[in-house]
Amino acid sequence: AIGVFHGEVSEDLLLKERKFQPLRTRLLEGAADFYGKLEDLLKQQPDAKSQAALGQAYLDLGKLTTKIGNQKRALEVHQKGLAVARDIAKQSSATGEHRRDVMARLYFIGKIQQSLGQSDEAKNSYEDAISIGEKLQVNGNDSQELSESFGSLYIEMGAMAGAENNGEKSLEWYRKAAELLDSTVEQNPDSKFAPNALAVARNSIAEALARQGKTDEALAMFENILAIRQKLAKDHPNELKYQQDLSNAYHNVAYVHSLTGSSEAQKKFASLALEIQKSLVDENPAVTELKTELASTYDRMGYAFLSMGKLGEAFDSYSSAAEILENVVAENPEVVEYRGDLARIYNNIGASRRNDLGQALIQFKKAMKVQQEIVKRFPELAEYQSLLAQSHQNVGIVSRLNGDYDDAVVQYRKAIEILKVLQAEDPKRTLYRVDIAKNLQNIAIVLTINKNYDEAINELDQAVKIQEALVKTAPDDGNFARELGRSFNSLANAYVEQELYQSALPYYRRSCDIHQKLVKKFPEVIDYRNGLGFALSGLGRTEYKADLIGEAVVTLKLATDVRKKMSSLTSGSKFDTASNLGLLASLAENPDSKISEKDAKAFAAESMDFLKQAIEAGYRELEGIEDSEYFSIHKDNEEFKKILADRDQE
Repeated sequence: AIGVFHGEVSEDLLLKERKFQPLRTRLLEGAADFYGKLEDLLKQQPDAKSQAALGQAYLDLGKLTTKIGNQKRALEVHQKGLAVARDIAKQSSATGEHRRDVMARLYFIGKIQQSLGQSDEAKNSYEDAISIGEKLQVNGNDSQELSESFGSLYIEMGAMAGAENNGEKSLEWYRKAAELLDSTVEQNPDSKFAPNALAVARNSIAEALARQGKTDEALAMFENILAIRQKLAKDHPNELKYQQDLSNAYHNVAYVHSLTGSSEAQKKFASLALEIQKSLVDENPAVTELKTELASTYDRMGYAFLSMGKLGEAFDSYSSAAEILENVVAENPEVVEYRGDLARIYNNIGASRRNDLGQALIQFKKAMKVQQEIVKRFPELAEYQSLLAQSHQNVGIVSRLNGDYDDAVVQYRKAIEILKVLQAEDPKRTLYRVDIAKNLQNIAIVLTINKNYDEAINELDQAVKIQEALVKTAPDDGNFARELGRSFNSLANAYVEQELYQSALPYYRRSCDIHQKLVKKFPEVIDYRNGLGFALSGLGRTEYKADLIGEAVVTLKLATDVRKKMSSLTSGSKFDTASNLGLLASLAENPDSKISEKDAKAFAAESMDFLKQAIEAGYRELEGIEDSEYFSIHKDNEEFKKILADRDQE
C-alpha cells in the first residue's frame, strides 16, 4: 500500500496493448468476481493477517476499478479498504507503517473525490491524512517515506486551492511541498520518488506564477527545471522516463512563451518536444502511452501555430494528433481518457477551421458526440460534463457566425444548464462560474444582434454579477478582471447599437480602467494588452459617434500605440487596428481632430497595411466593409477594390 501511494512508473502500459486485449478482457471481467469472493472469505476471518489481506484486496480492486473508469464504484471500494486499515491501525500492535497505510488510502480517496467534483470531501480526506502524518512525526515516526507522503499531499492541497482560485494559498502549499521534498532529495539521493515529486512541485509553482501573470518568474523557474532535465536525459540516454521528462520540460517553457506572445520561441520549444516524442514512439512502437504523448505534443504544436495565425499548420498538427488518437481509441475502447483526449482534439481542429465554418461545425459536433457517449457511460465524471458544455459553446459560436441565432442560444443555454448542475455539486470550483458568465456573454451578443437590447443587458448584468464576485474573492487573478472587462465592453456595445452613446461611454471607460491596471500589473501578458486595445478602440469610436472628436483622436491613437508595441497580434486585432487607423485618416476632414494632411496619409497607408496583414492571418469577416465609415478613406484605393473582389469570389 505504501509504494502505491507514491505512484508507479510503468502503470502497466503494455497490458493496454491490442495484442493483449483478450487477456485484458478476461482480467477485467474476472477481477470483480474474484475480489468479491475474496472479500466474503476474508471478512469472516478476524485475525490480523486475514484483515491485512482484505485491506490489500480492497486496494487492488480500487486501483483496477479506477483504471476502467468507474469512479463511484472505486470510491466505495477504497472506503471499505480505509475502514479495514483504520481498524488495524487502532490495534495495540499497530506500527507507523500501518498508520501511513491509512494516509495512503486517504490520498487515493481524495484523488477520486476530486475527479467526482467532491471538493470539500477531497479536502477533508487530505487534511485527515496530513493530521495522521503530523501525529506520527510527534511520536518520533519520521522517515523518508513520510516526508514523501507529505509532499504528495501538499501538492494536492495546492491544486485544490488553485481550483478554488486561491492563488496565494496554492503557491504556499506548492512551496511547502518543494521545500520538504528538496530536503528529502538532499538527504536521500537514491530516492526514486522524491526527485519526481519535487519536479512536480516546482512545475506547479511555475504554473501558478504564470496564471498570476508573473511570467518572468515562471519562465525562469521552468528554464531551471529544463536545465536539470537536460542533464538527466544526457546522463541516462537509454531511460525512457528521463526523455519524457525532458519533453515535458520543453512543453512548459513553450507554454510560458505562448502567454507572452513569443510565438516563434513557443514553436521552437514545442518542436524540440515533438522531436523527442517522435523518437520515443519509433523506438517503442508497442507502448500506447507514448503514442498519446506524441498526440499531445502535436496538439501543443497546433496551439503554437494557432497563436501565430497559421491556421493551415495548426490544422495539420491537430489532424496528426487526431489520427494517432483515433487509432489508440480503436485499440483501447475501454479507456475513457483516450476518448476524452480525442474529443478535445476535434474541438481544436474546429478552432483551426474558423475560415470554413461548415468544417468547423463538423469537428465541434464530432467532439460533442464523443463527449455525450462518455457522459452517458460515466455521468459522475465532472471533467467530461464540463468539456461537453464547452462543445455546446463551440457549436453555439459557429451557429451565431452562420446566422443561425436560435440554435446559438439553444447551445449556450445547454452549456449553462450543464455548468449550473456542476456548480451546485461543487460550489467552490470557480471554473464553472467563469464559464457560465462566458455563455451569458455569448447569449447577449446574439440578443444584441437581434436588437433585443433589454434582454441582452439583463444577461450581461448576470454575467457582471458573477464576475465581480470572482474578482472580489481573488483580486490577484487577472483573468477574472479580464472577463469582467469583456462584459463591460459588451454592455457598452448594447447601448451603442441603440445610439445611446452617453450611456455606453461609462462602460467602455470602466473596461479601459480594468485593462490598464492589468497591463501595469502584468506587463508580460499579451492577452491583457490585447484587451486594452479593444477597450480603447470601443471607447474611441463611441467618443467619435458622440461627437467628442478631440477625445476620440487621443483614444484611437492610444489604441494603435498599444497594438504596435505588442510582439504579436491576432487577425482580429490587426483588423481592429486597420479600422482605427482608417477612421483617424478620415477624421482629418474635421477641424476638431487637428490631424494634418500628412498624418492622414500616413494613417491611411498604415490602415491598408494592417488590413492586408489581417486577411493574410486568416481574417474573413469582411462583409459590408465597403460601407463602413472606418474604411471610407479607401473607397478609391485599388488594393481595397481587389480585397473586395477577392472576398466576393470566395
